[in-house]
Amino acid sequence: MPSVAPRVHASFRGIGLSGSLAAGALVSAFRLMATAMAVAAFAATTGCGNDGARSRFGSLPEAGTDSGRASLDGALPPPVNVPDSGIGEPGEWGGACVDDGQCDDALDCTHDACDRNLGRCHFVSDDTVCDDGAYCNGAERCIAGIGCRPGEPVACSDGTACTVDACVEATRTCTHTARDADGDGDPDGNCPDGGDCNDQSPDVSSRHVEVCGNSVDDDCDGSVDETDCAAPSYDVCATPLEVNGSGSFSLSSAAAKGDYKASCLDPTRAFRDLVVAVVVPDGAPQDVDVAVTTTSGDVALAQVEQCGDASSERSCAKGFVAPGATRVARTVLRALAPGAHALYVFSSADAHLVLTVEYRDASPEPANETCGTSSTLEPGTPVVARLAGTSVDTKSACGDSAGDLVYEFSLDAPRDVRVVATAQDLYGLPLLSLRGEPCTTDASELTCSESTSAVVFRRALSPGRYFVVVGGSGPSDVLVTLETSAPTTPPPDESCTGAPALEPSRTIDVSLDAHEDDVQFGCLDGAVDAAYALTLPRPSDVLLVESISNADFGAVSLAAPECARGQAPLACGASDTTPVRALSRNVDAGEYRVIVETEEGSPVSVTAFVRDAAPEIVVPFSDACDGAADIPPGGARLSGNTANAADDFTASCDVGGASGSPDQILHLHLDAASRVILDARGSAYPVVVDVRAGAECPGEEVPFGCSAGYVQGRSFLDLSLSAGDYWVQIDGYSSAFGSWILETFVTPR
Repeated sequence: MPSVAPRVHASFRGIGLSGSLAAGALVSAFRLMATAMAVAAFAATTGCGNDGARSRFGSLPEAGTDSGRASLDGALPPPVNVPDSGIGEPGEWGGACVDDGQCDDALDCTHDACDRNLGRCHFVSDDTVCDDGAYCNGAERCIAGIGCRPGEPVACSDGTACTVDACVEATRTCTHTARDADGDGDPDGNCPDGGDCNDQSPDVSSRHVEVCGNSVDDDCDGSVDETDCAAPSYDVCATPLEVNGSGSFSLSSAAAKGDYKASCLDPTRAFRDLVVAVVVPDGAPQDVDVAVTTTSGDVALAQVEQCGDASSERSCAKGFVAPGATRVARTVLRALAPGAHALYVFSSADAHLVLTVEYRDASPEPANETCGTSSTLEPGTPVVARLAGTSVDTKSACGDSAGDLVYEFSLDAPRDVRVVATAQDLYGLPLLSLRGEPCTTDASELTCSESTSAVVFRRALSPGRYFVVVGGSGPSDVLVTLETSAPTTPPPDESCTGAPALEPSRTIDVSLDAHEDDVQFGCLDGAVDAAYALTLPRPSDVLLVESISNADFGAVSLAAPECARGQAPLACGASDTTPVRALSRNVDAGEYRVIVETEEGSPVSVTAFVRDAAPEIVVPFSDACDGAADIPPGGARLSGNTANAADDFTASCDVGGASGSPDQILHLHLDAASRVILDARGSAYPVVVDVRAGAECPGEEVPFGCSAGYVQGRSFLDLSLSAGDYWVQIDGYSSAFGSWILETFVTPR
């Protein structure tokens, strides 16, 4: 069990069991003190953050079996059988002792120590050990004598029936979506900001056009069939759009109805349809490549042998999200004989649609659909992989594909291998997967990449047979090029083996040029990476901070020295917003690896901030200067709640609201010039952190000392401060308030 030095209230320092204070009075005093602290701590309990701490519930990959933890299902288990002194909360204080080795309550979430002043075992609860890494299920707590218990799930209700409220784990936020029962994009007209006068019909809303001649108020303006109504075009088989050559066609789904069905339509959405007659002139059969795009709603395409007969469907192409937030559906009508062929164009909204049609000579379907039918990829010879209409043969760690084709190449000697894939259209992002034999298994994937110009690189690849799976986020045409060259020497920070040392609190610049993706444990697979060794002489809290370049997506993680594939890291942070952070608390002494990686391989910087491991400090009051809570000299995790605090101060970076927010005040004293990190990630609301300097509170705001959390997790400060006193204001952006977490790291410069 971890042990901590006993912390005794100043009023009792130096007073042992034989002191002048009577035993009864001492016990009573401790009861009152412990009860007050417990009530304050309970009132200030905050939502738990995903800081990379090892789960005690087995929900994270690295979790093991903890014999002392409590079950999260059913009733509380019986308390651990530890003699209780009658002081404080049940289970908090144990029997007589003279050293720490005599104190063990068999619970993993407590720090066990002998309080030598009282001669009693003291079991200090540490809620962070119980943290399961999830936000929406609430903050887990460690209860003395019991162990880990689940928290109250995050309550997202905003008290109105006009929204659908949900807790989103990915963003650690509550969402309040306007109620829209028919899914037409227009909220119910009985609610604020809603205009739908019939929320049971997707063909009626304030965003719909008025349809002529149907005696329905389609646009919810109180009138029926007014003069500016719209008549549907190409809505049924009898009146199709006739296409007889390559080109682009502008269509509108406004006023169209949902007359037909298709197998690939999302059953939760209401679709309307248009009909196209694809006419092939006399002569040889032709392929016709058809794509439909829109910026509103979803789309799909379906080919049928007989218009109006759902059973004659030949193919159906669902829509995908394309770059730029457009939606695209694409299909290739192969070897069409001369004559007219029916095609349905589906849309889920009244939208402007662009139909792009290309006629070309008939060709067979791609033969390289699977690993077993792969085509040869020759070095230096580009090929075009047409993904429209293909199925998915493999799964990649870099993401899901709309469809893929498989190529292969062989090496008879070690070679550096680079494969580049570039989209020839705007229908999706290329996805590359470099694989060994047998190709189809997850373990065969050596590396992968998904980007506008996807690149995979492998240094000194051994002789053998390899596969390149070319996919995409949409039905694109992708230009693929294989390049091989003589083996090169890897940079010193290329792999976890022999990684150079990273000194705590020292920021280093990292060039990812000539690096490959050789660390793959799920933090950001498919991104080039670099590795550094971090040595911890004692149990520590570690905060990793990575600054990334613009238009890149980065990740930083803390892992075991072997960086084994599939072995979950101790901490992982990934984002397209700088700085990227990853936190792991109470990490055992030993050697670890810090991994930095980005999708585009742009330059980054990284810092490992380290402090001695310690329990979280709950700040129950600190509503004004006279009660400011102290930040320990080396930093700590502090938490509080501004819900019951007053609005005492303003912050220069709170530009979101004029009415202000309730705030709490912390005090930091620096004996020497220091680098100070303040990170409010994990708080339940957009936190403003404002740092002021001065011997008297509240002092004057320091330059660049205010950080506004426009969304949860954005508040972050990295400051170089001179010796002196500082006052840290915990506020809210745009009048927000709630429970907060502040990670602080203080390192002398």
